Amino acid sequence: MTMTLITIGDLTSIRSALAHPAVATLFAFGGILLGAVIRKVVRFHVSLLVAAAIGTLLAVTLYDVLPDAKQFITWPALLIGCASGYLLLWVIGRYVYHVCPACAINELCENPVHQFSSTAVMLMITFGFHTAMDGVSIVFGDDLLGRPDVGLLFGISIHKIPEGLALVLLLLGAGYGRKKAILWAAGMEAMTLAGGALGYCFVGSISTLWLGILFAHIAGGFLYMVVNTFKGMLTQHNAAPRYALHVLVSSLSFISSSLVLVLARS
Repeated sequence: MTMTLITIGDLTSIRSALAHPAVATLFAFGGILLGAVIRKVVRFHVSLLVAAAIGTLLAVTLYDVLPDAKQFITWPALLIGCASGYLLLWVIGRYVYHVCPACAINELCENPVHQFSSTAVMLMITFGFHTAMDGVSIVFGDDLLGRPDVGLLFGISIHKIPEGLALVLLLLGAGYGRKKAILWAAGMEAMTLAGGALGYCFVGSISTLWLGILFAHIAGGFLYMVVNTFKGMLTQHNAAPRYALHVLVSSLSFISSSLVLVLARS
């Protein structure tokens, strides 16, 4: 029997591959702590934070993820990949549970506590899948370009703040104690690192063609989150819904992020 030893070089390579998923995870932890510390205040303003994050995510999708995917695949493959990513999250969100808690912000702000307690376990399962795919996306993005994909990391990290915040609020609303809610939320966000490790294991065995298709699939998932979030904001049932303010915040976030990404690619 032979044994394969992990060398210092291997450990260095693994640490390097997981560095960016770790950054995104830290942003999520920040959102979790923010939600737990100022729960009553942030609950009523979290939708504006989501609006800003979703503008950034749309900019990253249009000016970073899709152009990177198009370098390696044809237009038909790009469209099929995007459609598959959008459809997958739509099916999960429709028949299982919201894949992204931040995208369900309207439900978070309006529904009573007891409605969350019955779906908390399903939330953990679907959200674990979502965060793991974030880690896979970051590692594959770096490999696809042959350099750090700063734009993708930027978009995912910014979206992680309201995501972690909404997640801990959902768990607190489901009746979890503060410590337990923080630990569970942190555990689910840490799945980003698990996804990064999974991506590291398989990235070397996937051709650039399939990486391009996978990136198009990821872009489709991002577009689903953008569309679903705006839909939730526009169907708010608050006494005084702030449609114009949400659109303004998202627009400013989108424009500023787009300029940064365009300048970075030039």
